[in-house]
Amino acid sequence: MRSTMFKEEKGIDDDASEAGSAAAEGSKKKSPKSQEKVATLGETFGFAFETGTRAKIAFVLGTIGGIGNGMVYPGIAFIFSRLFADLTLASTA
Repeated sequence: MRSTMFKEEKGIDDDASEAGSAAAEGSKKKSPKSQEKVATLGETFGFAFETGTRAKIAFVLGTIGGIGNGMVYPGIAFIFSRLFADLTLASTA
């Protein structure tokens, strides 16, 4: 009876090790590297000039909004640096 239990347990372990080795073999296989085609800047933004007027306006407004969003932190830094400079002058006078 003990030998059958050992065989059953052995079977479970064998299945697990085979599954592990199959996964390891799959990770070792090297896939052929394919050359990816990279789009040019004109191809990327070409849709903006091929669409209607509303899309062009939305593209321009979005660009202006993005620039404004990027300028917020430098603007805040400038304002606070001037504020702290004024406070420092007031405390030393």
